Amino acid sequence: MSRIIVSIDEAICYDTEDVTGADELYVVGAIRTFSGQTSGGFVTRPISINTNETRKFNFGGGIVFDKEVPDNSPLQIEMIVFDEDAVKDVSRYDQARTLVDQAVTAMPNPLFAAASLPLDAIRTFMVLDQDDELGTNRNTMFVGNVPRGWSFHQWNAKETGIGFSTWNYWIRYWIGRF
Repeated sequence: MSRIIVSIDEAICYDTEDVTGADELYVVGAIRTFSGQTSGGFVTRPISINTNETRKFNFGGGIVFDKEVPDNSPLQIEMIVFDEDAVKDVSRYDQARTLVDQAVTAMPNPLFAAASLPLDAIRTFMVLDQDDELGTNRNTMFVGNVPRGWSFHQWNAKETGIGFSTWNYWIRYWIGRF
């Protein structure tokens, strides 16, 4: 058994999606294990971020998973980063978290969910709410293969086409195994 901690840390912006100024960036995610233990999903509150800025995820960020997990269990971390286009109240984030919880519970074994992200439900919910999906991260590993101590992870959400709107973000998070 190992204690696994996952902490959502910060976003680095090299180019905003919004051509008129700052983005309102937030991350929706879920963490699953074979044993059915889960963070219950998480939704960070939006952070206002502009080009060439780094911002910490405060509310909803930080430690999003802290459990004892068997070393032979797969650990699946899934996240989607969005730019909020329509201001929402707190209840909308609570609804989003409930949908993540339901999606995670519906598929208890991450190894058999390779073709279906638990976040599909939340993706539909947020896009219909006029928020822009900027990128998805999915990382599956066995707990026993996670290095002891803290390991740094990041993923790039980027659109560099010739369209009206482009963006470039790095989302950083940490995985601890103790």
